[in-house]
Amino acid sequence: MFCPNCNRPLDTDSIFCTHCGTRVAPTNHNAQGSAPAAPTARKQNKNFLLFGILGAVLVAIILLVSNSGSPRAGYASIEDAAETFIIAVHTNNAEDCVSCWPDFFVRVYCNYRATNVSRNNAVKFSKAYFDYLDEEPNLDCRVTNIEVCEYVPRSNYYTILRMYDLYLTDAEFDSLDDMAKVRVSYITNGSRETTTLYCVSIDNRWYVIP
Repeated sequence: MFCPNCNRPLDTDSIFCTHCGTRVAPTNHNAQGSAPAAPTARKQNKNFLLFGILGAVLVAIILLVSNSGSPRAGYASIEDAAETFIIAVHTNNAEDCVSCWPDFFVRVYCNYRATNVSRNNAVKFSKAYFDYLDEEPNLDCRVTNIEVCEYVPRSNYYTILRMYDLYLTDAEFDSLDDMAKVRVSYITNGSRETTTLYCVSIDNRWYVIP
């Protein structure tokens, strides 16, 4: 160890130079300097990270809870929508039945009953309707074939919708991407049946017009 002022050798534990009196050891203030700032910054970063994680988890929980009470809607293909609907109707499965309905049918279905429009309410009404029919569900219903008969020209959409007493708003009509006429063959109660459905595509999801 050497004195920074006179450059003479000193003991390693010297605080002052024994030759010129210059202080060679750092003061407590300088020794510590800004060193504590680094741990403080690291601690703050950890706190921000922790709050960020907690916030993300909270948002995910809120989204999960808000969506958990709303039945799913729509299917990736015409076949999935048609098969789900046929089986749901014959097995009295209100949730699956409503999951096949487009939003505009949910609106009409609920409005007929003078209540708030929601898929949850539509499910409740469907359950009540199945109870009213008082028919035993046929758990052996099986779809054997689904055939797309034709894709309906857009110019004929209004005609098809009016067959079902459906009057859409302009926004609802504009949301229709496609419409198809589908023939479904199935077996229920040991007998073979065939029915025709109209399916609509909205935002790449297929629905059935009941």
